[in-house]
Amino acid sequence: MLLDKRRKDIERDFSERLPLMKVIKEELEEGLRKCKEEEGLLMKALYANLPLSDIANYSFEIFLDYVRHGIFLLKNSCFIEEIPAEIFFNYVLHPRINNEDIVPCRSFFYHELIDRVKGKSMEEAVLEVNHWCHEQVTYQISDSRTANALTVYNRSLGRCGEESVFTVTA
Repeated sequence: MLLDKRRKDIERDFSERLPLMKVIKEELEEGLRKCKEEEGLLMKALYANLPLSDIANYSFEIFLDYVRHGIFLLKNSCFIEEIPAEIFFNYVLHPRINNEDIVPCRSFFYHELIDRVKGKSMEEAVLEVNHWCHEQVTYQISDSRTANALTVYNRSLGRCGEESVFTVTA
């Protein structure tokens, strides 16, 4: 399985990064103790690679939501065998696309799209997701900070960076 192949590297990377997380170390270790084995390993993978500013500004529970959805996809996605480990860890598991706020929303998008992509090849599914995104969001220029994918969905408007965050998240 994908996690077993990366376990040693994840543990090493997390151990090397842990001294930089002194402020949240107790909270982090307490959260990890409550996790199932798979959850704990993927949480360590995230914490080993997230920007320190994200670690300081977002809760363990928000990242755990992304991890749980990642585990769900590992067990249920028909495309998981076609996705290289680097793509999974850097784009499926990782909670940020650009500089948007991190909000738990991957499960929402999964449920919005699953019926549209069922039974399709990966290429057909990607095109279907792109069509769905086009149906949901219209381009509008703005100077504001990049909104997260859920905000873009609720507004039905987004500038180019927001549209890319929206599409990659979907």
